[in-house]
Amino acid sequence: MVMKIKDIIYKVIQDNPQIELSKFLHDENISRHKLLIFFQKLEELSGVELSTYINFVKTCEREKLCDLYAYLGYFIMKAELNRTKNHIESLMKKDII
Repeated sequence: MVMKIKDIIYKVIQDNPQIELSKFLHDENISRHKLLIFFQKLEELSGVELSTYINFVKTCEREKLCDLYAYLGYFIMKAELNRTKNHIESLMKKDII
């Protein structure tokens, strides 16, 4: 089954609450090197082969890197917020019961 990158990010963040994927991209400077490290770490954590994305990062234009950074940042933040929301809801249920 082929997974979309946003689903892979969501799964990794849900399965690894101690990991903050956003730290791999948190910087003012956009670089291929940081994106390659990010995809290698994501590949390691998810067990999903991401060579397509790694090859894209190696060969794409600078403008596309900016778009990719924005896309990844959006889905990482969304998944981390969802994880936090679920955790808070879980704690609230425990206090109520």
